[in-house]
Amino acid sequence: MRDLKGQTVVIRDVVRRYGTYEAVSNVSFDIRAGEFMSILGSSGSGKTTLLMMIAGFETPSSGRMLIGERDITHLAPNRREVGMVFQKYALFPHMTVAQNLAFPLKMRGVPTTEIAARVADMLALVQLTGFEKRMPNQLSGGQQQRVAVARALIFEPPVLLMDEPLGALDKKLRESMQFEIKRLQERLGVTVIYVTHDQEEALTMSDRVAVMERGQLVQIGAPSELYLAPKTAFVADFIGKMNFLDGDYMGAEADGAVVALSELNRIVAPAGLNGLNGSVAQGDRVRIAIRPERLRLAPKGQGGSSALAAKVETAIFVGSYHVFIVAIDGHGGAPIQVQLPANSASLPFRNGDSVDLILDREALKLFPAKEM
Repeated sequence: MRDLKGQTVVIRDVVRRYGTYEAVSNVSFDIRAGEFMSILGSSGSGKTTLLMMIAGFETPSSGRMLIGERDITHLAPNRREVGMVFQKYALFPHMTVAQNLAFPLKMRGVPTTEIAARVADMLALVQLTGFEKRMPNQLSGGQQQRVAVARALIFEPPVLLMDEPLGALDKKLRESMQFEIKRLQERLGVTVIYVTHDQEEALTMSDRVAVMERGQLVQIGAPSELYLAPKTAFVADFIGKMNFLDGDYMGAEADGAVVALSELNRIVAPAGLNGLNGSVAQGDRVRIAIRPERLRLAPKGQGGSSALAAKVETAIFVGSYHVFIVAIDGHGGAPIQVQLPANSASLPFRNGDSVDLILDREALKLFPAKEM
């Protein structure tokens, strides 16, 4: 199998309307050649509609789309030369594995001798040599998905589109296939646009992730950027696990933005590390966001002056780490999840323990409460 030459994909001011409803609203971004880009969002975010427009199964109401130098906005699907992998595999049930792989090549008039060689190469690449004569119903779910990926790649498309391709697999197999697909993509150099609602999947596989909400592109960046520096409360909540503390914005002082959780508890978030952007006034409700792994617990009275008094409601041993659900004294909000590394099988704190909750100030992010 020859290395593929991935091409750039340009999405510019794309809109898709159904009557008065806008499923995709003025979306623009560029995908680099050979990049693995995931489009991430919940149901109804517009991610699949956007992918279907790139594939040619939906037509934009306005805007332009290019693959390389070609404008594909109104090009028929069969003339776009993109590979496509669906969640349901879409294998031909009456054809063998080899025949499924050969089909795209036959449709393109590839000589028979070359077809046989390319089928053999592709089967070796997806580690299915010896399965040539199997029928799809004789394969496991993971094997069927490998065949579907192989069939989408065998005619050497510059762009591969994948629509929730691992959604039908169990968790362990899904995780294994994530690495398989990423390995193939890096080996071949094809540009991949991967639609998923699974944020862990997107973070694991992607060079960059585009997050969509209600038809709009809300943030695009490397997985680490989205995780560590979300621009909105939605992205903060959607990417990974996040705790939110509601409070009143009391204004800025030398150390940063002051938020009152209650009459007894105040938190100061470092200036420049918040998402308020001058959009709130003193007294407005805000949300403090912090990841579970950026919190620590100490015995009551030993956490320092900035620690918050709390009580452990639930203590769980997960294997490589402990999870503690704690309620902050005097704060009526949702309990906070704390994740601590497990150094032994014994839990350092137990249900009912009074503790000090220590927040890593550098990890705090502030957002207007109205965003949520």
